[in-house]
Amino acid sequence: MAIISINEGQSNTVSPANTLLYPGINSCLSITTVLSQATRLGGHAVLFPEAPQQDLQQICNYINTRKNADMLYIIGDVGTWNQNWAGIPQCQNLIINGQQVQNVLGIATALGYANKNVIFDIASWDVATYNIYFGFKNKQRKLWAIRTDNGVQYTVPGHDTW
Repeated sequence: MAIISINEGQSNTVSPANTLLYPGINSCLSITTVLSQATRLGGHAVLFPEAPQQDLQQICNYINTRKNADMLYIIGDVGTWNQNWAGIPQCQNLIINGQQVQNVLGIATALGYANKNVIFDIASWDVATYNIYFGFKNKQRKLWAIRTDNGVQYTVPGHDTW
């Protein structure tokens, strides 16, 4: 099993056999959809992308290519994105499936995951930078985070599996 990283401003598909890693999540959002056979599509959105990084629209378009997924996970600095939405250029005209998106929850709703989403703000942990993992432990799906400065492991309350 390999670890496949999705770095800032990138999107990718991770096969069921591999672990998905979002390195360095602090002011970013990791957006992950899980297909029934454990394939994950994800994107690592940054507040102010610089070329060649993908913006939030491109990441959402990538994730939107696969329908009928089991869940959508948005993990990151949700509060900062929501509080500054109108001032973030890539958010001002974010349109998904013909819907104008007004906040992070709006991403899940517009992608069709109104009732199948986990939106978690890492600010409920300590203010720090985290590596977010969608992987396997003892052949079971696990979701965890490791704080980059001290190696402490965290889990999303109520969602230690994906």
